[in-house]
Amino acid sequence: MLQRMKFLTVSRLYLSMISNYIERFQSMDRADHNVEAIILSETECSSSERVPLVEVEALITQVADTTGNWALGLDMGENIHPSDYGIVGYSQMNCSTLMQTAELAARFGHLMNEAFKVQLEKHNTFLHYQIEDTSKSDASAVLVELHFSSAIQMARFLTGPQHADVISFYEVHFKHAAYGDSNKYERIFGCPVKFQQKKNKFIVSKKVWDLPIRSASSKMFKMLIQKVNRLSDSLYGDASLEFKVRNYIATQILTKGVPCA
Repeated sequence: MLQRMKFLTVSRLYLSMISNYIERFQSMDRADHNVEAIILSETECSSSERVPLVEVEALITQVADTTGNWALGLDMGENIHPSDYGIVGYSQMNCSTLMQTAELAARFGHLMNEAFKVQLEKHNTFLHYQIEDTSKSDASAVLVELHFSSAIQMARFLTGPQHADVISFYEVHFKHAAYGDSNKYERIFGCPVKFQQKKNKFIVSKKVWDLPIRSASSKMFKMLIQKVNRLSDSLYGDASLEFKVRNYIATQILTKGVPCA
């Protein structure tokens, strides 16, 4: 497993998110030479668009230990903007509904983090959005919290202030123990949060996932999704035929919807 983990990569966008968090931490009258050293080490990481997962996990561990805050994933997610997720984030800004943004995150989740496999399951009027994390490290759990915290923050941003009272999850499950005060988790997600569960997932109701995106543009979305596909192809051009077929079908559904029988 350790040997396999060495070859998993994540987007360099994580480094920008961590760097922004460190800068915010320093601005809170908490000047710390150890934190300054972390910023320097972050800038010395590979300039490649892809970064080894183990390097990002090591950086997260260093930041969490230095700041004394292992709930930094929640904090990063609370301050997220769709543009922080690059071309996929811009694509989500042009989706038609929150459901489509979830489908996009599931389809292209590997571009952000190869250790994450996102699955969507509908149960009656509820959507279960779950992440299978092949890393299973403490630092990777921080990234899971970042992912979920980003999801609720982006949902609020993408639908606008007129839907602020509606945007909340029904329930959130984490496989790990809480990294901070449980009240903080419930404040962020607006629902009960359970820990040490079988799966990492959040549950959202149909009235939430059907909400429209305020900046939706089908023309812009189609243009951006082509760019996302080209990015995926450039990284995984040697993928199996099965992967390419699934990619094609998923893209057709994202852009044209589910075909009638």
